[in-house]
Amino acid sequence: MKKIGFENDRIVPIGTFHLGSSWPMMPNDDRRMWERKKPVMVCGQQDAMQKAYDDAVDEQQRQRRLSAMSNLFDSLTDK
Repeated sequence: MKKIGFENDRIVPIGTFHLGSSWPMMPNDDRRMWERKKPVMVCGQQDAMQKAYDDAVDEQQRQRRLSAMSNLFDSLTDK
């Protein structure tokens, strides 16, 4: 037997129902722009800070590699 309940003095079935809209979601450019500017709105503060840290480490490694390549090219052209 199905479960029943009362709402507004009427008998209603109790269950889990998927009540979703049949309309497709339209992309929101304002929201996308906001998410690009403020990544904390998407992933939370911890993930945003970790991403900033990872970006800084990547930039340091890139600068170090560029410096090493520059030194190598300078040493090759001096000979």
